[in-house]
Amino acid sequence: MELHQLRAFVLVADKLSFTEAARELKIVQPAVTRKIHKLEDELGAVLFIRRSNRTLLTEAGKRFLLDARRIVHYCDESLAVMRAFARGEQGCNAEL
Repeated sequence: MELHQLRAFVLVADKLSFTEAARELKIVQPAVTRKIHKLEDELGAVLFIRRSNRTLLTEAGKRFLLDARRIVHYCDESLAVMRAFARGEQGCNAEL
């Protein structure tokens, strides 16, 4: 499982659209579909019900969305802290 797959999953879930998620990610829609298929294969669960005019989350997708949001949020926070640290804006208070 890779962070870019989780980001794509969260966007598709938020927008309920592979096309809109692709637009926001600035990649083509088939690339988003591949990311989601790869994630589903790894998880062993179908995350979306895909219809020609509509995309819906499955129950597994709804459950996984909770974890995916937390993971993406935690990674974004960690990245922001490390960038601030690298710029000398924040001290390192963590105990090793």
